[in-house]
Amino acid sequence: MKGIIVVSVVAGAVALAVALGGCSESFCAGSGCSISGDAVAHKADEAFAKKPGLPPLPPVTCPDDLDKKVGATTHCFAKGKFNGTTKTLGVTAKVTSKHGGSYDLDFQTTGFEK
Repeated sequence: MKGIIVVSVVAGAVALAVALGGCSESFCAGSGCSISGDAVAHKADEAFAKKPGLPPLPPVTCPDDLDKKVGATTHCFAKGKFNGTTKTLGVTAKVTSKHGGSYDLDFQTTGFEK
């Protein structure tokens, strides 16, 4: 049963939105212009954990920071055991909107990486 669910997650490209705190987009300089890769990965883990019917995924890693601009994306991945085999599942994090100082993120799986 878990194999079917994991495959449907990959095929269905799970989309989840999570709000994050941010800074003003009108002027941004330095480290305040992006969300750290660690923070993005943490929010992805939280979002996937809340998805009903989804088996637990390995921890998400985001090697790059995500710009605090609507439409900005970064590539992340979850590497671990899927149906007993070690694989890497791609995840894209995207800033979908902003509300004052908060930003909405969307996480979608992109399939298993080679």
